Amino acid sequence: MEATFKDFYDTLIENLETYAGEYESFIDYGPDLFKLLCDLLNTDVDYSLKLPICGAIAYYVAPDDIISEQIYGPYGYIDDIYLSSHVLKMVALKTLSMNAKLNPLRY
Repeated sequence: MEATFKDFYDTLIENLETYAGEYESFIDYGPDLFKLLCDLLNTDVDYSLKLPICGAIAYYVAPDDIISEQIYGPYGYIDDIYLSSHVLKMVALKTLSMNAKLNPLRY
């Protein structure tokens, strides 16, 4: 019998597709932020940002983080989303900084 594996992104979608509660519009971004972080690893993002990106991805997968999904349900994704947003802001600032150095007249 061949085993089939489900992508973690699909698991996130399944966990949140029926959620209709407080902070729904915020929590619904969780799977997309996770996918964006994963996709960034396949780009030429600055090497110094790879560790924070990997850390944010690992934080999604960690079962016992600060606000655990196992205990709090969808509310447990709030800290994951916050960390993802922080790391993505780091990526944006670093990218803008690097672009400004390469093209000083544009910025």
